[in-house]
Amino acid sequence: GATCLTGGSATACGKAGNACVDCGKGRTCSGTQGTCALDPSALFDVTVTSANLPPRTKSGGAWDFYENLPDPYARAYSSLGATSHSGTTALVADTTNPQWSVPVLTSVPARELLNSFSVEVWDDDYDYDDFVGGCAIKLDAAMFDGSVRSASCQATPSGSPITVRFKRVAR
Repeated sequence: GATCLTGGSATACGKAGNACVDCGKGRTCSGTQGTCALDPSALFDVTVTSANLPPRTKSGGAWDFYENLPDPYARAYSSLGATSHSGTTALVADTTNPQWSVPVLTSVPARELLNSFSVEVWDDDYDYDDFVGGCAIKLDAAMFDGSVRSASCQATPSGSPITVRFKRVAR
């Protein structure tokens, strides 16, 4: 069509003679451009899918007794003003390459994830858990396509460098 209608229906987006297209979940038609764009109010689930961790602690020691590998779990956080979401994955025993498949954050508005999103990885221990690493991850609208994305978290005074992979899927 020649006009762009608001919303995300099959007739929502098309301009200058282009056929209307369904923008899909989490997207809406940008009124003046006639193209699909991220809907800031759309709700997304976030899954931390995997991580790559160093085989030893930042100080060079073993993660666990008897030189065992870490038992990692991930925490994810998002916030916007007084609203925030947080969640934790299950732990995966004795690995430096954990994988997860269950969403850690659910029903989070895109605008909140765009504002503030961070991931931390911890080693589960009997008495107290060890911080492995983590960082704030700057998201942009193109990253809300459901694909797995990767972020490298640099070493900090208390954490090791790690790589985390995550995806956002519209509800």
